[in-house]
Amino acid sequence: MKKILLSALLFMGVATTSQASCSGDTCTNVTIDSLFAMSNGTILIYTSGQETALNCTSDSVGFVTIDPVASGKNAIYSLLLTASTTNTPVSIRVVNGSPMCRIAYVYN
Repeated sequence: MKKILLSALLFMGVATTSQASCSGDTCTNVTIDSLFAMSNGTILIYTSGQETALNCTSDSVGFVTIDPVASGKNAIYSLLLTASTTNTPVSIRVVNGSPMCRIAYVYN
């Protein structure tokens, strides 16, 4: 019984941390820092990653966007809003070379 309790305590003490990172066309394991809804329908997303390292065009601060005419924009926004509210990490794939770092898809 002592071995089981000791093992359980050891496993509880071991935290698995994953580092947020952005490179190429993906930001992996990032948390959502802020969401901005623009009047033209574009949504800007700032994360814990370095979006300036992505293969797309962003400003010097770094952000990714949801294209206002994308057919899946509501599903992407819903997933990101939920991740932001629950502080759950997600991964974001952008369209290579896209202006304003347009999101292709999001997963967690």
